[in-house]
Amino acid sequence: MNSVSTASGHTVTALRWRMSAVTELEQIGIDVRAQRPRVARALLHIADRYRGPVTAAEIAAAAGYGERGLQEAFQRDLGLAPSRVVLLLRLWRARLMLLSNPDQPIGSVAAAVGFAHFGRFSGYYRAQYGETPSDTVHAARHRLYS
Repeated sequence: MNSVSTASGHTVTALRWRMSAVTELEQIGIDVRAQRPRVARALLHIADRYRGPVTAAEIAAAAGYGERGLQEAFQRDLGLAPSRVVLLLRLWRARLMLLSNPDQPIGSVAAAVGFAHFGRFSGYYRAQYGETPSDTVHAARHRLYS
């Protein structure tokens, strides 16, 4: 992929990624631009990695924290644990995928956003959105095909 450098030395590709990550975080109610720099770095790292395995140690290292410092900073500034941010991003992305393409298998969507266990995914999804992934798919199909 080609990228063009800006006057500040950033690449256009990197700037697009950052805008995408910021937008994803905004969708779950987190304004990255309002955060302290290290918390913002941790959030951007999560947004870049949440579809796969991501550990507190990895997030902490990316932001220049120890694990305990990361937990404390997230609780102080966001009122959430880093693992909760990962979960919320995964659920939001799954919902977006189910609504935009209700014909794809729900298990595939769950796996694509980082859930290894379908039952847990379904339970978290229902707790977050008040409906099962199947309910979302049925409603999306109804809107699409009616």
